[in-house]
Amino acid sequence: MTNQWSKEPDKAIVQYLGKYIWFDREETIKNNPYKVIAYAMRYAVIEDYPVLFSLGKEILKDVLYQAQAGWFDKKNWVFWHTILKIENIPNPPKRGCL
Repeated sequence: MTNQWSKEPDKAIVQYLGKYIWFDREETIKNNPYKVIAYAMRYAVIEDYPVLFSLGKEILKDVLYQAQAGWFDKKNWVFWHTILKIENIPNPPKRGCL
């Protein structure tokens, strides 16, 4: 599988944050680290925020820029855009109709 991510996050941190993925865990950790990070950004307890920030603001921003529908809810979408000082917050990605 080709790496589709702009920046490669630290694998040990992604593995640790994998506790926030409860489905297809190993496959997602291996092939979709940005999804793992997004779920951690959405569900993490405050004690794990330093772990998230250790990835670097550029990776966290990239996760937002490449987010897919369902990765964030509206509240977390706005929160992370605000924390990372991203202006002009777009609407979160939405699932399309079949």
